[in-house]
Amino acid sequence: MDHYQALYRETARYVNKVIRRKAITTKMIQRWVEDAKRIKQTKGTVGLVSHYKRLYKQVLTEQEIERLKHSARKTELSFRLIDVLVEEKVLTAIQAKWAKQYVTRSS
Repeated sequence: MDHYQALYRETARYVNKVIRRKAITTKMIQRWVEDAKRIKQTKGTVGLVSHYKRLYKQVLTEQEIERLKHSARKTELSFRLIDVLVEEKVLTAIQAKWAKQYVTRSS
């Protein structure tokens, strides 16, 4: 997991810069990936998606979500984090492809 720290740090800094407040930390992202493993095992993919839809709305306002959707590095960083979920065996390659298509369409 340590080899992902640079990506988590980069992502947290970027999100906080875009939304103009410190809402996300490296530790939060690390915990979310660990939680994703557990949730996927206990509640499946649908449970995982449902959990994270609620989670980001707890951390970010609708206005902040919109800022992120239209930010310059949204796709790049999202794709890299999705790749981590594949490496950590949270998502399959097919599920990652669908997630990346969703990210691309949600601009």
